[in-house]
Amino acid sequence: MATNDLHQELDGPAGAASAGTSAGAATVLNASEPTALSAIGVAQQSYDVQGGGSINLASIFSIANSQVSSFTVEMYDRDNYPGAQTYDYGTLTDTGGRKYSGSDYYLKFTLNPKTGQYATSSGETLNNFTFTASTQTDRDQDINLVAYNSKGQILDNRTVDVATSVATPAFAAGNSITTDIAVEAQSFIGQAWDPDGCYNLAEDVTAACGVSLNLNAGWIGEPENNNGSLQVVYNAANGINSNWESGLQPGDIVEMGWADGGGHIAVVDRVAGGVAYVADNSGNTVQDGSASDVQIAEAALPSYNPYIVQSTVQVYRVTGTASLNVPTTALAASSTGIASTVGSADPELAWAKNTADQIGSFAGSLNAAGVGSAGYGDAASLNGQPLFQRQGGGLLAAAS
Repeated sequence: MATNDLHQELDGPAGAASAGTSAGAATVLNASEPTALSAIGVAQQSYDVQGGGSINLASIFSIANSQVSSFTVEMYDRDNYPGAQTYDYGTLTDTGGRKYSGSDYYLKFTLNPKTGQYATSSGETLNNFTFTASTQTDRDQDINLVAYNSKGQILDNRTVDVATSVATPAFAAGNSITTDIAVEAQSFIGQAWDPDGCYNLAEDVTAACGVSLNLNAGWIGEPENNNGSLQVVYNAANGINSNWESGLQPGDIVEMGWADGGGHIAVVDRVAGGVAYVADNSGNTVQDGSASDVQIAEAALPSYNPYIVQSTVQVYRVTGTASLNVPTTALAASSTGIASTVGSADPELAWAKNTADQIGSFAGSLNAAGVGSAGYGDAASLNGQPLFQRQGGGLLAAAS
């Protein structure tokens, strides 16, 4: 649970393009952006696959609005896992046999008006790319699609998380997804974990239960990061509610910035006596191949209050339950939260980062396939050879 984990981004501090609104006002965090559209469909909200399992990108995403002029697909693996570093990333392979791997890279697809298809500069469509998951247990791959209009403005944004071999307890029949999330979080207590791996822990828990956190949820100071059935129900940017913790429920996910920099995200595994408890990478140090790893332990959320910047707090919840302060009109996604039943009928009405903050400059495109660096990942590779390296820039606080 590091309090000062900073990742480098090409385009400066997060949140520079957003402006909060007062509590009770319409949820518009980027006033300069166009009206959000239902532009992206997903076949499934998350995947928990066996190591080495493969998924074609076209089987995950579809474009559902004619105003989409281009889109990017960002492949992001936040490399904070327990034990010795393995660099066991998943691999993206195109039909030409080229393989792409790394912690952060993206593809750009542009509409060809002659064919009506979205393709890279070398003519490849989503159908030409297949992702093969890592073989490392509990590893997470964010696949984030951002759709743009002809002016380069963001229309829609959606993340689907692919987790590898995440174990699940025996969920009781008829449980809500929020209950399953709480039970899944409890099942991690006692495991060894990376002290900066809070985002991966939250991703493992949610993905195993059929939903995904938005990629932006890992970055403190971003706009509301709704994603399918996981919606923001409390955003302190809309006005700080001093009693927000009393409204928490088991299965909620809490994002918070620290007073000394950086931030954190954790899953509420139970509420007792009016106190919310989180399953968190905050326990004692363990010896598992990494000298810094810690045990996942349960912590009372109020014990964090002296260190939290209250204006940064966001709470995520599977939709269909009461909102704490975000207008209910923002909760437009399916209330079931069941991945197999949502499908393309559940495109996400979400705000995202501005174009430069989300993916870095398109001028960073480094080969004919339209692959570029988002700027805050480690080295990526093409067919085993280095493709690009981490690039410098402003500091962006990452939840850890």
